[in-house]
Amino acid sequence: MKRLLVLSGLFWLSAACSSAPMHHDGYDPKFAVLPVQPEPNVRLLQPGERVPAGEPRLYWTEDHRDVNVGPQGQQVELAMNLNYVHEWEETVMVRDTRWESQLVWEAGMCSDWDCSQTGGGGSSPLWDAFYSAPRNQKAKALAEAIKGVGEPTAAKLIAANVFHSKPRSWEAFKNAIKSAARAGHIGDDIVYQVTVKYADANLVALGYTQSSCRPYSYACQTLVEKLVQVPYMRPDVQLRRTVRETHPRMVQLIVRDPKLQAFEQDRVRVTVGRDPGNVRVQVDGYTRYNQQMSLQGDVARVELVGADRIRVGLPPSAVVRAGYQLRGNAPIFTLAVDPRYIPAPGTNDQLVLKYRVRTCKTILGICGKKTETAEVMQPITGPETNVEIKDVKGLKSVVIFSVARKNSDWYSDEFTAERETDDARQK
Repeated sequence: MKRLLVLSGLFWLSAACSSAPMHHDGYDPKFAVLPVQPEPNVRLLQPGERVPAGEPRLYWTEDHRDVNVGPQGQQVELAMNLNYVHEWEETVMVRDTRWESQLVWEAGMCSDWDCSQTGGGGSSPLWDAFYSAPRNQKAKALAEAIKGVGEPTAAKLIAANVFHSKPRSWEAFKNAIKSAARAGHIGDDIVYQVTVKYADANLVALGYTQSSCRPYSYACQTLVEKLVQVPYMRPDVQLRRTVRETHPRMVQLIVRDPKLQAFEQDRVRVTVGRDPGNVRVQVDGYTRYNQQMSLQGDVARVELVGADRIRVGLPPSAVVRAGYQLRGNAPIFTLAVDPRYIPAPGTNDQLVLKYRVRTCKTILGICGKKTETAEVMQPITGPETNVEIKDVKGLKSVVIFSVARKNSDWYSDEFTAERETDDARQK
């Protein structure tokens, strides 16, 4: 078994070596791997190969082949390849997207107040509290006065001397806020919050509500909070692998005397490992095989000889079609089967139909009490069987049925799952 030897560490170099050329990070490639002869079954990294980011794992893979076997058996040579794999995990940054809540500018309609014909104003306890507040309390007082402004933004407005004097009108107040944005002291989002979103609240709280103010609407850019898909980089642990060596294996598979009908197949899976004796066979089908395996050099010889039939019930596909309808005024149950499942004549093997009838009287189209007949069984001798259902005059009825093979060398006596026909009603 081979394994990868990765040697890393810190190397102390004497002053005599300080003039040796070094990479920008101080890493000298001469010392990436110790200059020693590799031990048996140890492989050193070659120039240009990347050092694994995670703990490496070295192992031999297995290989397999699937072979379909018909009634005549099979003989085939299977060429397989086993790979010696170096595998490790590596963390890389990958681009991804996620949903984030963001304020987005969109075209819309805004409402405001036209107070241009009024002078004075601004009589408000909130303004009084701001202008009378000590210097270290002014940011808090301004944030309390103007809705949409927090203390950090209020501090910027104070530092820019925006409200060195009190605005005497609503228009003057809005112009002061907009001028601060144009000067880069605050963002347009603050302007929108103060003069649009909370315009009514600020108009009242700051004392600009004169009787001559009138409302109006205008087209504007509005800030809308939306979920937006944004790109970002995230770490992703990815599995890396490289094939270091490939070893071929040959298997001779011989299958004799399978217990199959003309239309059936067994599927044989042959799996091999690195050990010459590691050869496994799995059969999915109808035959139970005796197995012999031998080695001839590096070639494995597998022989399967059919011992007996694995008998199972008929598959649901044995029933091709079922119907129940009136012909004239006679209710007829029709069953069509796949001819392949009809036994050959002259044997005790039989294909059998089992059915019963459920009936009820209807009032306004709704079934009343339901009753069922005793089960009836009869042989099926052809692809289509028609059964006249009796004693259902004036009743709504359905047929419940299933099929099975009896006395068969190929199938068990188990009936298929029950099925129901559509209902019919004889007048």
